[in-house]
Amino acid sequence: MSLHKYHINRIKEEAEIYAPDPRQDNRVWEFVEKYYPKYYYCNEIMRNDDLCKIVNGELDGDAEKMFTQEFGENLELATAAFDQCCKYVYERAIVGYQREQRG
Repeated sequence: MSLHKYHINRIKEEAEIYAPDPRQDNRVWEFVEKYYPKYYYCNEIMRNDDLCKIVNGELDGDAEKMFTQEFGENLELATAAFDQCCKYVYERAIVGYQREQRG
């Protein structure tokens, strides 16, 4: 399992979070599905799904359109956008988990 290091500084304290690469570990996405607020209705999740398809070379209608229009078929830009999107999604899922733990 490969790990990526993310910094979260949304609260006054700074924390380091090590999360597995979602392209290599499906358990991460199970966590996101469970704790991301309104997971099934969120545009950011749909964007992340399209970016993941682009990075993995599995282009379909929406992902191919995004790759062409937004990134000019530049895989490096799409990969950077995917990494940034994952950071955001992980952060929101972690905050959702923390809120659930507080009750």
